[in-house]
Amino acid sequence: MTTKLYVEEFGNGLPITLLHGYPLDHSIWMELVPQIEKEARLILPDLRGHGKSPALQGPYSMLEMAEDVVGMWDSLGVEKSVIGGHSMGGYVALALARYFPERLAGLTLVASRTNADAPEKRKARLESIEDVRKNGIGDAILSMPEKLSYNNSVQKFCREIILDASQVGVMGVLAAMADRPDSLDLFLGLEIPSMIIAGQNDQIVPIESLRSVAQKMKRPWLVEISNAGHMPMLEEPKEVASALLAFIQFIKENN
Repeated sequence: MTTKLYVEEFGNGLPITLLHGYPLDHSIWMELVPQIEKEARLILPDLRGHGKSPALQGPYSMLEMAEDVVGMWDSLGVEKSVIGGHSMGGYVALALARYFPERLAGLTLVASRTNADAPEKRKARLESIEDVRKNGIGDAILSMPEKLSYNNSVQKFCREIILDASQVGVMGVLAAMADRPDSLDLFLGLEIPSMIIAGQNDQIVPIESLRSVAQKMKRPWLVEISNAGHMPMLEEPKEVASALLAFIQFIKENN
């Protein structure tokens, strides 16, 4: 069942849809708006189970979350969009590339992985579902901000979003992440422009792993953000906006 997503839009031109990570919302991208809205149509949704979008009973799947985005595009009259996904949003972006490749004009991963969960990571996610079911949004999730960034103000910003997270949504999304397929070959085989943006101090997705993926890309394009961890769009918004604008310009020139 497709979920109608809450969405905010800015600017005009080539659509670029930015998907947030777990368990956050569209507001992580807001500092990029003043720069990007002058050059593109910026589409910022809350994914199902997050922010102001409905939190249906789970478990969710990456296919369902991708279908929600396609439904949103249909309602907005968007035939094709550049897609950018942060962390979990990157998994949704890869699901869009897998199931709806004709709807994508380009794909950017921001502090995100292409591989599936290792067995121990998948087990930990499933255990987290049970913990949240029994205890609500507990210490395990509220400790996330310290892993997301070394920047105290970024930690505070993320903590406030997490405190408002839906218990049902968190459980549904954890299931979707645990069961997602490996997408490395899919990403490396993309015919559309692709780029990776990564924080050099990311504690969740080590920069070395993304350097390894970038080296295998048909057209290697890795933008490393110094002084940034897992939240580069909040830690160094001007650098992330600059990278996305360069990506948009490349797509316009090579369309």
